[in-house]
Amino acid sequence: MSQYLTKNLQQQFPDLSQSTVHDVLEGCNNDANAARKTLSDMNDQEKREQEAKIREVSGMFDKLKIKDVKKVLEANKWNIETSLVDLFNLSEKKADRRGKKERQLAEQKRQEELKEQRRLQTLEQTENLKKLFIGIPHETVQRILDSHEGDTDETTTELLQIVAAQEEEKRKKADKERRDAEERNKREQEELNRLKIQALCDKQGATHAEAIESLNATEWDIKKALTHLIENQIPRKTLELQKAFPTFSVDTIREALLDNNWDVVKSAEALGKMKNKEEQRKQEESSWNQRMQQNILASSVLIGKKVDEDIKEAQHTIREDQKAEQDHMMTEFRKQIEDLIAAQARFGVVPGGAPPLIRQIDEIVGKKPAPVQEVQPELEAPKIEAPVRSEMGETKPFDSSFTVTLTVNPEKPDVGNPITVDWNITSGQVSTSYDWIGIFPVDKTNKQYLTYQWIGKDKKSGALTFNAPKNYGTYEFRFFSNNTYNHVQKSSKVVVGPQVDLKAELDDKTGKISVKWVKLSGNDCPSAWVGLYEKSQADNNKYITWEYAKQSDNTIVFDAPIKPTLYEARFFTNSYSDITRSNSISIQGEDSISASVENGLITIKLNIVTVDPAYSNAWIGLYFTNQTDNRQWRRYKYVADRCSNIQFKLPNTAGEYEARLFANRTYDLLLRSNNFVLPSK
Repeated sequence: MSQYLTKNLQQQFPDLSQSTVHDVLEGCNNDANAARKTLSDMNDQEKREQEAKIREVSGMFDKLKIKDVKKVLEANKWNIETSLVDLFNLSEKKADRRGKKERQLAEQKRQEELKEQRRLQTLEQTENLKKLFIGIPHETVQRILDSHEGDTDETTTELLQIVAAQEEEKRKKADKERRDAEERNKREQEELNRLKIQALCDKQGATHAEAIESLNATEWDIKKALTHLIENQIPRKTLELQKAFPTFSVDTIREALLDNNWDVVKSAEALGKMKNKEEQRKQEESSWNQRMQQNILASSVLIGKKVDEDIKEAQHTIREDQKAEQDHMMTEFRKQIEDLIAAQARFGVVPGGAPPLIRQIDEIVGKKPAPVQEVQPELEAPKIEAPVRSEMGETKPFDSSFTVTLTVNPEKPDVGNPITVDWNITSGQVSTSYDWIGIFPVDKTNKQYLTYQWIGKDKKSGALTFNAPKNYGTYEFRFFSNNTYNHVQKSSKVVVGPQVDLKAELDDKTGKISVKWVKLSGNDCPSAWVGLYEKSQADNNKYITWEYAKQSDNTIVFDAPIKPTLYEARFFTNSYSDITRSNSISIQGEDSISASVENGLITIKLNIVTVDPAYSNAWIGLYFTNQTDNRQWRRYKYVADRCSNIQFKLPNTAGEYEARLFANRTYDLLLRSNNFVLPSK
């Protein structure tokens, strides 16, 4: 019975040991209800003690979960001292797992960034190749680049082969077109000559041989040939008519020919009517030669006009065809010139193309623009009336012995602050009605005042109050006497704008630049900011980075740049005109580059600090060591990281080589590697 009760109670209180349950049952004289109450009280007390131990240990190991702490305590029978070792070991294991996971996430992120960087680099290389080989369709360039897995060297080689093939095809095409044009011109000239021969034969009744003879004698000038032909036909036609009319003289026969436009039939009819008119021959004999030449010319003109019209019509048709052909040839010629220029430009373009603008780079890296809302306006011409009036004249001549002192307070006001000018005439005279004081930029003439005030008549001293100009700069007050633009005295310089002390300090251990600023005077500037610049940078728009100059904290911390040079901080209010500049900060360092050949590859080890590849499109080229022209590279690749290893395939040509570093769209050499020799294959 006792064993049954013990087993039953053990099931109800599993957290208590069997011996404890048995002892309590015996102490209660085997009374199950009394033993159950006692065991319940003991179980609650033990649970409270266990919870207290869990809380105590959990406070020591806050990185562990409650269930892990409880599990370790249970394994050590709730002994805190013996549990500490296991808890420390468990905590270290958990930390190791967390660290490993964080490192895995960091590595995954870095790989994704590298992948994205390579993707952007590939896109840039693709665009550069498309621009470089503008005569090749973009789809073809992309397909070849993809087939070579993004290798720009192999892609460039194949594209150059395509360009060479295209140039050869264009040359052959141009030769064929030239030969066709020559053949076409030859045919056109032959057709033109045929028309001229046909015209002479049709219009003048000449034989084919006579027409060719006349044209050859006159270099194929149709008008001259017609005259020549008529002159050559005179003896033949005259002889024919002499045989028919032997009683007539040669002159009479020739006159008949002239009168009948050298038509033999009509001339014969005319001569038949002239048998009894011999006296007419004698009367007109003296003027025959003159009339003959005039008739020959007139006949040539009349006959030649029609021939000329026919030829012009044929020539017009030929010219229209020639013009269309010339337009086509000119279009092809321009295209060839453009292709030639593109090919020549191939050797005048630095690998990498145009670097991105500062604004584009800022967008890529997520850099915020400077907090400038508007540029400070230029000084405007004064709108107030001039204090010197020429129509008034001067009340008295200018007295060179007239002396005065000017005292200004404060000498460093901010925009709009009041400025008091105390004046005192020290030479014994008093002021006139036309004495005045004006405020001027220090580099302006006496007529280029910003504003002025009258002194007042018959005074020895006094004070005037001005408001500081609205634009930052250096100004001065000038005293004028007696209605003139001749100043008697100038005040000390007045610097308008907030006065700020700016100091910069470099911490070599942390790589940080701390900039401390203290406002010495001036208005509050809620939009003030501090920018970090290269000391040699003259353009305030080209900052490296910037931060607001918060009123609550006068220290700004920047990451130190890597490029070795001098830097400085510049303080601005709400424009790109700096108020003050800090001391110089010097960053030290130098570039290094080395080359080695192993396993059929050339490895270039780089450590670049003078330029940033992300901004400057840095690239490495392989050259013969004796090559003086930096445009004649053998291989090239872009540089993605400051510290990296770049590998090239071995060039096919043996010789002594070196690697050279360039950037910023120039062929200005930054650094060269050691020499290495590639033997003949």
